Amino acid sequence: MIISQLAASLRQNPHLESAIDYISKYGEGELAEDFRKSSWNAWTGKISDSRKILSIIAKKWKEDSHGIYRSLMTMSSIFSEKNPEKRNKILDRSVDILLSDINLSFKKYINSLQIPTLMIFSFGIIMPLMLISLLPILSIFNLNSSLLLLTIFLFLSISLTHFYSQKIIKKRPVAFSEQKIIVDSPNKFFFVSLASLISIPSILYILNILGIKLSGFVLEIASFELSPLSLLWGIGISLSIYFYMISKSGKALRNKIKKLDSQFLDFLFNLNNHLLNSKPLEDAIKSSCLDDELSLFFKKSINLVERRSLSLKQALSYHKIESKLVRSSIEMILKSMERGSKASAETCSTLLNYFEKINQAQSELKLSLQKNINMMKATVILIGPLICSIIIVLFEVMSQNMSAMETPIMFSYIDSGILQILVGLYCISLNYTLINYSTSVMHGNDKVELASELYQSIPLSLTIFTISLIIMRMLT
Repeated sequence: MIISQLAASLRQNPHLESAIDYISKYGEGELAEDFRKSSWNAWTGKISDSRKILSIIAKKWKEDSHGIYRSLMTMSSIFSEKNPEKRNKILDRSVDILLSDINLSFKKYINSLQIPTLMIFSFGIIMPLMLISLLPILSIFNLNSSLLLLTIFLFLSISLTHFYSQKIIKKRPVAFSEQKIIVDSPNKFFFVSLASLISIPSILYILNILGIKLSGFVLEIASFELSPLSLLWGIGISLSIYFYMISKSGKALRNKIKKLDSQFLDFLFNLNNHLLNSKPLEDAIKSSCLDDELSLFFKKSINLVERRSLSLKQALSYHKIESKLVRSSIEMILKSMERGSKASAETCSTLLNYFEKINQAQSELKLSLQKNINMMKATVILIGPLICSIIIVLFEVMSQNMSAMETPIMFSYIDSGILQILVGLYCISLNYTLINYSTSVMHGNDKVELASELYQSIPLSLTIFTISLIIMRMLT
């Protein structure tokens, strides 16, 4: 989006300083920050010629994104071109170069995900959990299978899975990003208290295992077969509500912004047509309004112009509009109006063309990624918890059979309830790691999307884990 905004601004006015000011005001992310820093360096004299800013930033991004490098280097050539039509073609080409590179880079990245995803599945789920089921047999050969060793092993396993998934995420090519949304985190003390309250049966179970005397109803709760699961559900429910609270406001705002951005494309198309007919901007805006939320914003603004004698710029800034794309485009259109309706129509046409290209490229990328993402989600929600429950039952069956032999075999015994807690905690950790992996691959570093996925996946995976554990025990 930064490159398209820069190109649109330079088409309107081929002065880099004003274009960078525009990017600094509305741009987000590391690339926008680079423009802000370079602009400051030019103002303080560290960069002698501001026209060198594009090539300086391009060289910085050469290794991370060859598309940004080529796009900015192509764009920098407009300053030696005096013909406006040729300048516009260069700017259009710079946008096309970046979109083409993003498309090609992501195709390569998607193809490279198959083996890493298989590795994460194998070493994050299959290998550690299969080893747990074999612990009774391994102890026959004097291999220590103590609770501490098992805990350390699971911790190392989830840590390695997490670090490996982060390594794959870092290889994700530079692509499109959603408008940044700042969401306040809920009070963590409430969720810790909620988890502790729900986990009371598990706490009593552990106290009973440690030999602390319990009696009456408390002892019945501690002895109940499913009491160890309360700790997992306490953590799972608390995390789910916590992530829901984060995602609720952020997701609602994100959906509203997407809706406004979509409506703005139709508005731009209509506005361009009316401006080409030499209508004044106020009349063109009024005629371009449809029956939607964005049009309501423009209608209110035009009413302010007519009833309070405000300027159009003042009226459009009077009411809040959440979409940065809409706000930045409005500013550019208003600025182009200084050169007449024809210039404003050309700006609308340019913006519409760039936005439609970006939307198309973004939709194609999401469709390409969806297949891999669906497989990861199925692994997290269904396969992982199912395997975890099967492994626990296998461990219990093998331990019981070895204890019931005529010639007893000495092996290191691990309490079944403690094993449920350990494997369940591993299941929750694995859920977070793999959901973070799939969400980051799909959406980049988007905390709202991550929270939205986690609040749904954690209770689902725990439900499958609990139900399959109960069913497996009934069958054995």
